[in-house]
Amino acid sequence: MPFYTLFILSTNSINEFCVDRKVCVNLESAYRTGQNILGAENVYGYVITKEDDYSWSVITKCVQGVDYIIGERNGRIFIEEGCPQIVMV
Repeated sequence: MPFYTLFILSTNSINEFCVDRKVCVNLESAYRTGQNILGAENVYGYVITKEDDYSWSVITKCVQGVDYIIGERNGRIFIEEGCPQIVMV
């Protein structure tokens, strides 16, 4: 059964990049929570992913003011600060 994960991108009290993860049972609760945190201090925004047994995808993102990378490591989705590197061939 699929589930949704809300990632909240922000900075902490010493200005370090932080990502908080919240698992939601449906898209509506993930979206509502994401919209509610947009006005909070030090919050860049949010990313919502949909995950099932064998795959995941980004459903929506609302992030401003920071470059970030989203990917998968050891079967777990991660988000970290940085720019995706583009290689020209």
